[in-house]
Order: sequence, then C-alpha cells, then structure tokens
Amino acid sequence: MTAAAWQELPLATAGDIAVVNLESSRERSWHVLSTWPDRRDTVKRIVEEEQHLVQYLGDATALDRLVTPSSSLCGNFSHSVECQVMAAQVASIRHCFADAKVHLRSSAALGASVERCKRMWLAIKQATGEDLEATLAERLEKQRYCRGHH
Repeated sequence: MTAAAWQELPLATAGDIAVVNLESSRERSWHVLSTWPDRRDTVKRIVEEEQHLVQYLGDATALDRLVTPSSSLCGNFSHSVECQVMAAQVASIRHCFADAKVHLRSSAALGASVERCKRMWLAIKQATGEDLEATLAERLEKQRYCRGHH
C-alpha cells in the first residue's frame, strides 16, 4: 500500500460501527456465558464490555447486568484472587465501595499483590473522600511513575 493510500484510511472506526461491534461482541459473550457459566474469562470480558457501555454510551442498565455474573463468579470461585479482584471492580463500577473493599481485602488474604490492587484502592479512597489530600498525591505520583516507565 502506498503512503498516499495509507493517508486516506480513517484514523478510527466510525462511531456507529464501533457501537454495533461492541453490541455484537457483548451479545456473543453473554451467549457463551449462558452456555458455559463457569468460564471466568468470559465473565471478565463481559465486565469489560459492559463497562464500555457505561463509560462511552452512558448505558446505566449495564451496571445492573453486571451483578449476576459477578455474584455467580464469586459463589463458584470464592477462593480465586482473580474473581475477588473482578468482583471488586464490578462493585466499584457500581459505586458499592464497601463491597469493593471487602473483595479487595479477600483478594489480599488470598495472596494478591498490593500493587495489583493499589489503583483500585486509591480510586475508592478518592471516590469516598478518604484521606483525600494524601490519596490524590499518591495517585498523581503513581501516574507520573507509570508515564516515566512506558
């Protein structure tokens, strides 16, 4: 392909096509989960897809759809660090911060590293106004550190 041809390509997928693609992927993921309910990777994908609907399309109903797979996952795999972190993420997205903290503590008790959950802890602390000045300072420092190491 020539340089001129590359310049004619769109820089991103058109918004309406991106929405259709997301909906199609989300429907496929929910179908897979209904067929194989114990597939943790599918639940993780659903959480990400539903979160995209909330963030980019303002679909607040996605928040309610996240409850069932998260509860099911924690019921089936309560001793899994990954499941506890995912459940904390879902609770945090839904602004159920007390529940998110419980899941983060469970993940730590199961052996999750502090660094793995640090961003979520800081986001929850900021959202709840807990030690706000220190929390914001730590988040900014973490952001600067990450930018310098990429």
